[in-house]
Order: sequence, then structure tokens, then C-alpha cells
Amino acid sequence: MTPASVLSTSKDFHRAFELCYGNGLPANNGVSNAIVPAVVCLAFSIELGFKAILVGNGKPSEGHKFGELFEKLPVEIRAEIQRLVVGEDGGFESSLTLVSNAFVEWRYIFEEPGYHSIDVEFLSKLHDAVTQIAERYVSEQRAKLLAAKA
Repeated sequence: MTPASVLSTSKDFHRAFELCYGNGLPANNGVSNAIVPAVVCLAFSIELGFKAILVGNGKPSEGHKFGELFEKLPVEIRAEIQRLVVGEDGGFESSLTLVSNAFVEWRYIFEEPGYHSIDVEFLSKLHDAVTQIAERYVSEQRAKLLAAKA
């Protein structure tokens, strides 16, 4: 398992999110987009982004909960993710806690009656931040491979 292989799969799930979510509004025929699979795909994409960073740091990458994966990251990476997601406004920890188990919760949402909501905007910002940082590890991996060939 390499940062590149993990991030590649993350990008596939993000593309599936985009296809399911559409623009987030009902389609022209009034039918809503496939929000549950969209959230599941976005959450899994974020999870894999975290795991790409962890693999790049030589750290264990088990689990689904964002909070637990986030805590395994080096302090400077955690600070960078927070800055990229919420800037100086704060509130990152509470927002992360609310979506931490999104992959499992939304994957099994049919088991829980009632109304469900999730902050897709926060998830999207988290995805972008995690992907941006994971890309650095992929670049480092490629540079090492090219240097080994030279």
C-alpha cells in the first residue's frame, strides 16, 4: 500500500460523490439526487485521504472515524488541515466530531428512523484539505521512484 494507491482510490470515490450529489439540488424532474450514496462516497474518500497521509508517514491507518485518523497525524499536519478547512475561525474540532463517523453512520442510515443531516460543506472542505496534503506524499513517492531509476 502506497500513498499513491490509496489517494487514487480516494479520488475514485470523490468522483462517485460528484456523480451522486450533482449540484446538491433536486433534478429537473423534481427527484432528489442520491444523497445517501453521495455522503457515503464523500466520507470514504476523506477516510482514504487521511489514510494516504498516514501511509506516507509510516503510521497505522486502520479505522473509519475521522477523529481517530486525524489524531494519528503529526501535529503540524493536523494544524494545516484545520487552517485549510476553517481558517482562523475555529470550530474545527466540534465540526469534525459531528462528522467523524459519517462513513459508517450513512452507510447504515436505513437502520435509523427519522430525519438525518450532515454538513456537506464541511465535508467538502475537509476532503479538499486532506487531498491537498496527501498529494504531497504522492509527489514525494514519485520523486523517490524517479531518483531510484536514475
